Amino acid sequence: MTEVKAPPLVHDDVDKHGEAPLDSIPIVERPAIPEYALVGRMHIERVVETEANLPLRNGVVRNDKIEAKSFGKAPVPYQSATQKVLIRKDETISPSTASGVEKQIISANGVSYYQVAFPDVLRPLSIGGDSNNMYATEYALHAYSVSYSILKEEQSPICNMPTTQFVLVNHLPLDEEVITQFLVRLNLPHQVCLAARLSPCGVVYLTSEQVKTAKLFNGHLFDFICGRDTRNKGEGEENRIKGFLILPLKDEVRLGRSEMELGRHIDWDVVLNFVRFNFNSKKRMSTMDSNSGPSLKLNMEAFDVKTLSTCGNEWLTLKSGVYREEDLLDAFVTFGPWGSSCFITGIARGLCALSPMEGDKHDICYRDYWLKRFNVELQYVSQPLLVGCSFSRTGNFLQRPSEEAIWCSKMLKRVLLPPEVCLLIVGLKGTLWRGAFKLPSVLHGLENALLSAQLRDLVGVKVPVSKMQEALTSGAYNVYHSYERLELVGDSYLSLLGATVLYLENTASSKDDLASSLHSLVENKLLFRCAEASGIAAYVFNELFQIKRWIPPGLRFEKGRTMQRVIPEGQRISWRTLADVVEAIIGACVMYGRSEDAWKAVSWFGIPIKHPQNIACSHVFKSGVRKNQIFRRQMAHLEKHLQYKFKNHYLLNPALSCCSEEEDDIFQLNRLAFLGDCILSHHVAKHLLITHQAVGVGTINEIKQAVINKENLACAAIRNKLHGFIIGIDASQREAILAYATAVESECLRTGAAPAYGLLGLLPPKGLGDLVPGIAAAIYLDCGLDSDLVWKVIRPLLEPLPEPGTFSMHPIRELTEFCRARLLSLDIQWGVQNGMYEVNVIVNRERIARAEHEDKRFARKYAAVQALDVLQSSENKSWLK
Repeated sequence: MTEVKAPPLVHDDVDKHGEAPLDSIPIVERPAIPEYALVGRMHIERVVETEANLPLRNGVVRNDKIEAKSFGKAPVPYQSATQKVLIRKDETISPSTASGVEKQIISANGVSYYQVAFPDVLRPLSIGGDSNNMYATEYALHAYSVSYSILKEEQSPICNMPTTQFVLVNHLPLDEEVITQFLVRLNLPHQVCLAARLSPCGVVYLTSEQVKTAKLFNGHLFDFICGRDTRNKGEGEENRIKGFLILPLKDEVRLGRSEMELGRHIDWDVVLNFVRFNFNSKKRMSTMDSNSGPSLKLNMEAFDVKTLSTCGNEWLTLKSGVYREEDLLDAFVTFGPWGSSCFITGIARGLCALSPMEGDKHDICYRDYWLKRFNVELQYVSQPLLVGCSFSRTGNFLQRPSEEAIWCSKMLKRVLLPPEVCLLIVGLKGTLWRGAFKLPSVLHGLENALLSAQLRDLVGVKVPVSKMQEALTSGAYNVYHSYERLELVGDSYLSLLGATVLYLENTASSKDDLASSLHSLVENKLLFRCAEASGIAAYVFNELFQIKRWIPPGLRFEKGRTMQRVIPEGQRISWRTLADVVEAIIGACVMYGRSEDAWKAVSWFGIPIKHPQNIACSHVFKSGVRKNQIFRRQMAHLEKHLQYKFKNHYLLNPALSCCSEEEDDIFQLNRLAFLGDCILSHHVAKHLLITHQAVGVGTINEIKQAVINKENLACAAIRNKLHGFIIGIDASQREAILAYATAVESECLRTGAAPAYGLLGLLPPKGLGDLVPGIAAAIYLDCGLDSDLVWKVIRPLLEPLPEPGTFSMHPIRELTEFCRARLLSLDIQWGVQNGMYEVNVIVNRERIARAEHEDKRFARKYAAVQALDVLQSSENKSWLK
């Protein structure tokens, strides 16, 4: 394979601005994530990338080579991949010395495998391991009961059936906030939606023998309900990952906080019966059918014929023996050669094997059906049929079901079975199954909540666990929350923080230079490298919860290949997802944490941004300050209008010189407007997300753009009479401003609302759209960088803020949505001719609108408005058909 030089990142899609230098990423001190915090044999890697053969520090990696690599069944094979080699501190290695070092393959499209962490509080202690003290030792375990409440019921009979309650016991107390606020929404089959909660029940004392039995019970129960191989049940392997246990409670118990009361309510009979049962169903069935010949007849050699002849009508003969009718109610049985399962809900006394099958057009009876379809000859044709209720095995009940999901729309299926084709599973009742098959999803949700609390404590912030968990959950996880909303706030906060630092440090940089530097400072690829270095990938919830990869509590019986399939090998996470999670965690700290928590998160991730308070801002306008042009009376009126009193009047000079033609005024105004735009973007997004909780992120972005675009900000300045405070303009400029103000006021009177994207055919005077951002930035610098105070002053200037149902879309976006809804092809072409931008709108290969203007944005907007008028008035024309 041809070797090529590795790129500076593990991904191929390097943007045009390049990468921030790796030396700019500081190595910050943070609490180390212990190796045992990960599942199985995987370890955390705190890594950043360097060039080959350079000194390495703090466990970093270097690029070796690019290799072609394909994972799974990707529709397009990956072009290349970079090997990441974990090495020790202060060590330099070459590709030849990399053998024997743990490697991780990063795919070229930015998707890679990362390890999965597990909460420390649920890890096992050495309990029940000393057989000599098995009966002499008691263990105090903290208990938490699992309860359910129905959120949605669609006339499903499963809601009215009794279920076994369970209690979770753990050697350490769980996080109090997690238990208090814990709620997992379960979307069960058959259109039932439940809410699972945990309640503390005090401490329960178990002996070593009881602990050992409980481990066996958990291993058998979860292997069985998860549909895993149960052929080699014996001395199980100790679970080194999960130390908590699940125990059943007696029917209809009400738990108190008394330890003795809870100990009496644990149903040890169910535990012992379940542990003693032979789970090798294939071996059991083959033994029963070994003498039945080719036609799966019931082998009666194991039963007493005299006893059978003396049985009354209350006895029924099953494939596994003879049982009383009352013993079969709610019993769990398997039937048929395919091993289907159900639990018995009743006995159909009016039906037997000679009765015609329900819904069969040929009037075939049950005996003939079983003989013809499965070659099973029924011997006890006069026995009444059993009424069974089938159900699915456990699955991922955490995910949000789609409307097209078949499993969510089906109701419980009622089956009628001849008793002698049924194999009774002794020790397993329907109540136990109905309670247990929900537990994997509940326990996985609890593990995620505790893992989020562990990361919160590691970062050292005071954020609600539910919001930290939301920040760690991607949309691919398909639950009812994800990080998109928090990521929007975190992104705008980082932009504001970076813009503040750049503005204060680089007093000679222009607006374009500041924007370029800000992009390099907070770009996604730099955040991705910070995420990798911090080990945050182990805490991200990105892939759907899969039962086959979930490790249950209790002893583990699967060995060899089966065990390898159960142990998760990590999850696939893209570099963009990791960058978004970093922003989402910072956003959670901004929205729900303390004032200092956001900066704590920024520092913990090692994002190379200085704290703005550590930068002296007294020199911002020290150099080149001209004579103060703001008269005292004018300043007093402006302060009264803004409801804010300035400490430094010089800060307002650039903002109020927004229409000046002098080069220095334009330079200072652009810098100030750059900072003000970041302030408005952050606080408008934060306000909209708090106000409209049920609105999607896409709509929030559209509303935000309708607020902070330059045309709307110019109209806001006109509505609030701020144009009267502009300084440094001549008579012609003042006349243009007054003309625009008159047009805006006329439009407001005509439509009843201010135009969100300006007036059609009339651009705002140059610099007028920067007046409000400039004033916001001046207040921000004057009040000591308190952006919350700035928002209190500026928000009244932007009122009324648009609502989700009333905001105006940008004409280009409106045109795009119009064509997409009607399946029309859209092409917007532009060019420059004689210093004018010419824009043509082509729909279905026909030009329908054309506009010219010296400003490209205005030309595009005007052409889109013309196209919308044509389309809306001509929907019935032939070219639209």
